[in-house]
Amino acid sequence: MIALLEAGLVGLVVARDFLLVGGAFYKRASSLGWKWNSWSDFCNLDAIQREKVQPLFISKVNTVFQLMLVAGALLQPEFGTEETQNYITYLGWLVATTTMASTVGYGVKYYQLRPRT
Repeated sequence: MIALLEAGLVGLVVARDFLLVGGAFYKRASSLGWKWNSWSDFCNLDAIQREKVQPLFISKVNTVFQLMLVAGALLQPEFGTEETQNYITYLGWLVATTTMASTVGYGVKYYQLRPRT
């Protein structure tokens, strides 16, 4: 079977998403003082301590490139040529770059917004 996407790229994207979900969990738990009675309380979005998450522009761009890459990779076996395979390779590098930039961007945003002690 021919791999549609590079395993390293898929791992990078999945790792970024795990970091974002873990970061959101950490931020929510911290905002509750690491104390809540149930998961319902933890997920209660109507509570006083509600926080809105704003996606970064680079993250939106990354999502568009990811969707283009997945669509291209899925269409490649049936409709692709060697030239379109090159485009998919370049798009893969673009996705890797924007994924890293997005990860760094969220890290910087977190460190800028965290309370100073």
